[in-house]
Amino acid sequence: MCSNFGKGNNMGKKLNTETAEYRAIRKDFWHDPFIEELDAKGKLLYLYLFTSPYTDNFGVVEASRKKISFETGLSAQDVEKCLADFEAAKKIITDGGWIWMVNFIKNQTGTHARIIDGLAKVAPSAVPTKKLAESICSRYPQVYSKEMVEGDTYTIPTPLGFHTFTYTCPEFGIWKLEDSKGKTKEEGADGMPPCPHQAILDAYHEILPELAKMKTWGDDRQNKLRTRWRERWAARKYRTQSEGIDYFRRLFAYMRDSNFLMGRTTDRYGKSFMASLDWIVLPRNFAKIIEGRYHDTGMEAGA
Repeated sequence: MCSNFGKGNNMGKKLNTETAEYRAIRKDFWHDPFIEELDAKGKLLYLYLFTSPYTDNFGVVEASRKKISFETGLSAQDVEKCLADFEAAKKIITDGGWIWMVNFIKNQTGTHARIIDGLAKVAPSAVPTKKLAESICSRYPQVYSKEMVEGDTYTIPTPLGFHTFTYTCPEFGIWKLEDSKGKTKEEGADGMPPCPHQAILDAYHEILPELAKMKTWGDDRQNKLRTRWRERWAARKYRTQSEGIDYFRRLFAYMRDSNFLMGRTTDRYGKSFMASLDWIVLPRNFAKIIEGRYHDTGMEAGA
């Protein structure tokens, strides 16, 4: 099925695809451990590749190293070094003058109809090289591959009669999808159960009553908790919703042993810090908690 990618008349020619006028950058972009470890030059180049006018809707960048150097102000040597570091970290794949941003589809795909339509219009033959085409198909097997999808899916027919674009890539986990009336529904992927927001909120309030009460739980907080839920599920910490709820109950019980998280310590000014659920589910904070940065041992060592 994926062998049809990259074999059209576009091989080695300019991509004939529509690109978005705007690119969305998540606020927690700067909390990504990979981004945190980059130096200023690396951060600039990585952000440039995501937002450049030469990046198509698949995340394939068509820009010479000289062009990248000129527009970013980085030296040619710095560009080559950063790209080599990105490829070693499996964040990009290069093939000659082409660069594919591996996580571009995951981070840029949204539920707005115009974004969906734009992605659906990108024909398989528009992928410029066989190497990049196979890489895209390997990482996102459901893209333009209706036959590879099992179960009920949310699909959009392409105008050129190719396979159907679907939003059930296992890597994505749960998506919010807009129906024709603008309402949303949650779709699970690869057997992952939906994130039980209310049950986790109830467990947090029950086990950690000293901490801040969560009086609201809007979209931003839901998205962060849902992401943590997906990460722990992908790490095989639970396989059912009830097991997942139990995992978070153990996490909250584990937090009680941390004097710092529970506000039982003070700094030199006599002030103390107390965690809250919206703080807990931030990616950097969540990682530190389960790694035991605020304890003597990691949470998952005894989970």
